[in-house]
Amino acid sequence: MKKFKLLRLKMYDQDITQEDIAQHIANVLNNTCSISHISDLFNGRSSWRMDEAYAVLDLLKVPHSELHKYFPKDGERSCFVQI
Repeated sequence: MKKFKLLRLKMYDQDITQEDIAQHIANVLNNTCSISHISDLFNGRSSWRMDEAYAVLDLLKVPHSELHKYFPKDGERSCFVQI
């Protein structure tokens, strides 16, 4: 099962790739952010930092109050959430 399903759906809907996210995070946070790091985040091999998660929400134009929907614990929902 893929992690961060709602995040992936939102990215797909807006035609945003993991490469776009890596570039956006690098620009916003003034650091380097590789595609392999983003891949590790999406696959649960690394944990999202809060500043990275908020940068992604900004890119996707999602309110920060919905952070819990797009970045659930362990990347998976334990129950159905209506969107």
